[in-house]
Amino acid sequence: MAEEKETRTDEQIAKDYKGMGDCVNLIQSIVTAKKDDDGELVIMRYATDDEKKEKVNINVGYIEYMRSLSDWKGDEDWTDVDKAITDGKAYVG
Repeated sequence: MAEEKETRTDEQIAKDYKGMGDCVNLIQSIVTAKKDDDGELVIMRYATDDEKKEKVNINVGYIEYMRSLSDWKGDEDWTDVDKAITDGKAYVG
């Protein structure tokens, strides 16, 4: 018997898309070493390079998986998501 595929509600799709945006922001903050007004890193200030790479790798994996789902509405803008995947993979090496 074929396994039934769960279809997300419009509300869940919107929530998932926002979650992907949060991951994109995290990835780009780490990759670009984004700093606040005081010159301190915005995120993972005291983390090692390996810890930062692990965080980026996990988030890239998540957005790649979410991007691959087939029930998106078709009007999503994937530009930032695709850039975060590319930049994240380059950062992790």
